[in-house]
Amino acid sequence: MTFVSPRFVALMLLATISATAQAQGLAPDILFEKVSPSVWVVQTSDAQGRPVGRGSAVVTAPGRLVTNCHVLAKSNSFVVKRDNVSYGATLEFPDPERDLCQIKVANFTAPAVELADINKLGVGAKVYAIGNPRGLEVTLSDGLISGLRKTDKDELE
Repeated sequence: MTFVSPRFVALMLLATISATAQAQGLAPDILFEKVSPSVWVVQTSDAQGRPVGRGSAVVTAPGRLVTNCHVLAKSNSFVVKRDNVSYGATLEFPDPERDLCQIKVANFTAPAVELADINKLGVGAKVYAIGNPRGLEVTLSDGLISGLRKTDKDELE
């Protein structure tokens, strides 16, 4: 398996959701039905197995998800879960500078999101976010891309 930068994945995910919605003319509820099976909860625990935090993760490839590194900080273990299903997971590739971590889950069959060309992102494009904020499982919100930043190498950050 080749490592794909979680930063790159996050940008491509935004492009995918935006491009999918626009190109296919999908209503938000239809887009949610299509993408939400790829969004999972990350539940972290301390050394005694007590819950210490939670966040969202997105399936990017078979058995691979991307989450924020701060979700995993200060935990001894974590699982990915949804509804009444739970899978043990391990950290595979951390990118703490960008606060994105790729995690690995054995025997995990949730569908991966389709990744799109990040060059299709544009200021003003409508985007949707599917996640698990404040303990709520799998929610949908919308917004606009308000700005894009580039590195010294003219790559999107």
